[in-house]
Amino acid sequence: MCDNQLFFARFAVRKLNLATFISDSKPATDARKQQLFFRHDYQFVAAVEAFYKYGSEIMSWHEAFVDCERDGAHLYFPRNDNEWRVVRAKIINPSGGNASIHLGMYKGNEYGDYVTIDGKRRFEVYNHWLSGKGAQGYCVAMSSDNRDGLRDLLTNEPCTERRSFVCEKRLNLFLPCGTIDQGYKPVQRLKACYKVHKTPTPWHEAFLACRNEDSELATHLTGLTDALKLHSNALHYVGIYKQQGNDVYRYINGKAVGHTFLLMHGDSDGTSCAALSDVRLLRGWNCRAPLPFICQKRLKPRPAI
Repeated sequence: MCDNQLFFARFAVRKLNLATFISDSKPATDARKQQLFFRHDYQFVAAVEAFYKYGSEIMSWHEAFVDCERDGAHLYFPRNDNEWRVVRAKIINPSGGNASIHLGMYKGNEYGDYVTIDGKRRFEVYNHWLSGKGAQGYCVAMSSDNRDGLRDLLTNEPCTERRSFVCEKRLNLFLPCGTIDQGYKPVQRLKACYKVHKTPTPWHEAFLACRNEDSELATHLTGLTDALKLHSNALHYVGIYKQQGNDVYRYINGKAVGHTFLLMHGDSDGTSCAALSDVRLLRGWNCRAPLPFICQKRLKPRPAI
């Protein structure tokens, strides 16, 4: 029997040790969270929260600009030293490419200063320049073949120069629940986000499913039936259970539920898991019996990037 089979076999026995199960279960790691997607030819770099494509075909600056725009992205420029090191290591080096690339920075005329394609002035972004080169150039490139011993340097050059390039697609999302999973809906009054899983599942598997989504079985329940527009007669597992030999229902953090809710008695073997059946009514249920369930996340908004 494999490790997973042994793990779940613990819950096939008649007397479940739910308290031990809850304390032993660990939240999902970041590596197991769902990955973001933009296009198949773009790679997501989590460290800078953006998508990148290395354009190995050499083009003029304007051709590279149009190529990125066609993808719904833009010609890349580094915002700081750390970001450039990450993009170079994750996107350019693995492609076997040359880091001497076009950058999304230019000047509109001979009297202007260099700005990025989104209007930032050069001293607001990566600002290490190669001296004495390309005085007549209107477009900017990274000149990795000329170093000061510490870092790659920027150079200005004619826009007709042909180079490789990198396209970038920055995230522009507001995630009120801190996840790209659109199943989670914020309920401001309860200061939490909720997701209703409609597939009937035993309580312990529902517990793990929520943990794998970096959430937990719901415990903020007052008015939840109305907030989620649940059918008043429907049953959904929540984060409340009663251990054998103890008639006290507890939240998954161990705190007693008290008289906040009216509770019906559970199944006959002494170990019950709670199912939400109405606005102020919980019903004890056999933990091995499958039911739909509700996961809960605390509100963790992430601003647009």
